Amino acid sequence: MAYFAWQRTKAQTDRHVRCTRSAVKSFVKIRKRTQSAEIIPGFGDRRFTVVSLEPEDNGDVEKIQRVLEPLYETALSQRRVCLTQLFGVGRSPIPTLIYHDAVVDGWIFMEQYKKTPIVYSYLFCKFWNSIIDILEDAAFQKLSIPVSDDASYWTFNSRTGSFQYDVISLTLSDEDEPGLYLVQPPPLSRNCNPLLDSNGIDSNKVIRAVPDFLQLLSSCASNTPRKLRHHNILTFGTVVDLEEPGILAYFPSIPSPVWSCEAPIGTHDVVAKYSKSVPSLVDLTFVKNNNKWKLNVHFSLRLSEDYCQRLQTAFLAQSFNLHPGDPEDLLFIDELDFVLAGTFTSDLSSCNPPKYLHVPPLSPDWIDNMPCLCWPPNARLFYWSFDCRGRMEIPEEDWEKYGIPNLEVKTFVGSYWTKLVYEAAEEYLHTKYDLGGQQFANEHGYPILVKGDPHAAKIQTSLNTIMSGKEKAIKDLSGEGKQSKAPEPNSHIEFQAGRIEQASIVEISD
Repeated sequence: MAYFAWQRTKAQTDRHVRCTRSAVKSFVKIRKRTQSAEIIPGFGDRRFTVVSLEPEDNGDVEKIQRVLEPLYETALSQRRVCLTQLFGVGRSPIPTLIYHDAVVDGWIFMEQYKKTPIVYSYLFCKFWNSIIDILEDAAFQKLSIPVSDDASYWTFNSRTGSFQYDVISLTLSDEDEPGLYLVQPPPLSRNCNPLLDSNGIDSNKVIRAVPDFLQLLSSCASNTPRKLRHHNILTFGTVVDLEEPGILAYFPSIPSPVWSCEAPIGTHDVVAKYSKSVPSLVDLTFVKNNNKWKLNVHFSLRLSEDYCQRLQTAFLAQSFNLHPGDPEDLLFIDELDFVLAGTFTSDLSSCNPPKYLHVPPLSPDWIDNMPCLCWPPNARLFYWSFDCRGRMEIPEEDWEKYGIPNLEVKTFVGSYWTKLVYEAAEEYLHTKYDLGGQQFANEHGYPILVKGDPHAAKIQTSLNTIMSGKEKAIKDLSGEGKQSKAPEPNSHIEFQAGRIEQASIVEISD
């Protein structure tokens, strides 16, 4: 016979248990104790985690068991790396869960590295990828279990070095509807897994495991819903201050952004995609027949993915000389996003008469060789029509009469990075590059950020213009392509905005 021996490793916490999934919710208060354990004899150094759920009222034990019972089979049978693995359960005198391996609360594990920005940022990206993996897992989707992006409902397995979703922890909460990410992060390579040792994880381990660490950091961009009060035009490829008017810097030779329609990651009641025959028509496919369908669709005008990734990394490396204040006020204009959300009580495409959703694509104008968009846009984002080609528009005041729901539009502009990401980038640049970022950009072939406003009539270059990130002979800017001598000291070269591919950081004259 094998026996469990365990010691307490974490202070007790008070949590609420949801005891019913009906419209009227009932809660009981419990004390959750987490302890480490090992089996003796015969199992060597095999580790386990024991979670005890002690209700304040002993009469609530049956309620707890009733809530957890449907999850036991899933948690016990699913031998999947993305799920916290349940070894067994104890039913008396109090509900007790025994997990494989030594696992800790995901949020607590990440928080201990908050003062080591490189490690924390790496763990955040690893956690982010774990969420995407489980959302795209077809077998897990069939279980109809909600997924949360709250790290406190995830565990970290120190043996495998992976985040695992605890399907039971979410049940032991009063969370109504988990939030989810809208974007897909770049995947981490399979061999990118610097494991824990007695000293934990240090920055050098992460940098060795992730050669393109700054590129990984740039993927941690967020979209801001904050209003651009001081800007009436969006110029793609530029950097602005959310609190001040004007453009701080820009990347020359920006391609035209592309308009697209896509669903956020995860399962959805309504699948939305653009029609192949009508540019503005959004085909809606109602997936679940439950008389209530939730729509969540993402429209964006953004630079192509590969180009955007390069520019984001180039910006993050060169951002430290742009702003003396809070770096979170810096906004890189690389995309404009609209999230359209609402709840349907009928399939409008199958009604009589059918109703069709139209979202006309936005396209930028070109000003001074830069793609620009009036802000806020003059046109409406969407409308409904009785005609699939959009010629018979339904007046907005009649939408309710025809069973058309109110759809909420959330707008997000550009990309910004948190202070912690900037701290990680700074820590990384200090390893072998200058803090200005040009050395990193030159070595890796990234575009050079130009200080100033591309809409100025003319700009003057500094003495040594750097082209394509390397020192080259200065070419004749007239377009003839002839090589010329280097300019004399104090001389200036004038050219039209947006014509130079690569340049050292220059200032725009007033």
